[in-house]
This record gives sequence, C-alpha cells and structure tokens, in this order.
Amino acid sequence: MSDIGIVRRMDDLGRMVIPKEIRRNLRFKNGDPLEIFIDKNAIVFRKYDPTPDPLDSQADNIAKVLSESLEGQALITREDMVISAPGNKSLLKKNLSENIYDKLKNGESYFGNEGEELLEGWDTKTNFICTPLTHEGNVTGSVILLKDKPSNVEEKVILAMTDFLEKQYLPSI
Repeated sequence: MSDIGIVRRMDDLGRMVIPKEIRRNLRFKNGDPLEIFIDKNAIVFRKYDPTPDPLDSQADNIAKVLSESLEGQALITREDMVISAPGNKSLLKKNLSENIYDKLKNGESYFGNEGEELLEGWDTKTNFICTPLTHEGNVTGSVILLKDKPSNVEEKVILAMTDFLEKQYLPSI
C-alpha cells in the first residue's frame, strides 16, 4: 500500500483514530477485531482471525502442484499478500501492487506482461496470469501463474483451481 500521508496525534490515553481512507482501503469495518504487532520499526494493524486458515496450511502444496504441473511459478495470496511462493521464498509477505489489486477487484483474471509491477517493488521477469479469489463479492486472495507464454489452457487450469479454492476454503471466512 502506498503512503497516504496522513498524520494523527495520539491522545493522553494512547488512542488515535485510523483515518477513514485507510479503513476503507483495508476494508476494516466497525467492530472488526484487530491484531496489533511490531514489524521492524512499524506498528502493524491487521484483521484478527482466531481460527486457523485452512488455505494457509495448504497453500504451499497447491502452489507447488500448480508450479510443477504447469511448468511455471505459482503464487497464492491472501488478500493482497503472498502466502505461498514455492521455490522463491523472497516473495513471501510481499504485497500485490495497487494497480494489480485494483484490477482484481473487478473479479476478472488479468494477464500481465514482463516488466510489469506485480508485487510492490518487484517487476516481473516474465508474463503472468492473476485470478482473484472472491467470497461474497470481495477479493480475498488470488492465484498467480508466472510463465513466459501462458496459454488459454493454463488460464483455464488456474481458473479451475481458483474456483476449487473458493468452494473448498473460503466459505469459512
């Protein structure tokens, strides 16, 4: 996410308001429990979910099978953050670029080109297909295949996997 440039002061009880623009961008709703932790020199807020996420536990296996079967690099994201990148752990926890995430919000697959910023600060070295995982109309993640020349058949396989993941894992969200 890019810097929005909003400055807020903390009151004498340590409280501050998260600006509406940020809450809307991150889809925080009134009453959502937030997890608060420190990452390097930053305080991080994210939605808290006490139940283990079955997608997180299977994401590596799914991405590995896709990578091997389609002879490319498969990535799986939760929201806009990479949770699985077999063979390229440096991509874990990177966020989709705002441009790509905005395109996924339309609920359609996106074909990207070599050199395009797929992840924040990371220009792809190859073409890619990115399909959104949705639940109740909201983008909850994505399945991505990095490959020089992705075919229509490979797009159908990625779409089928996306459909499977939505039916298998996302209803529990």
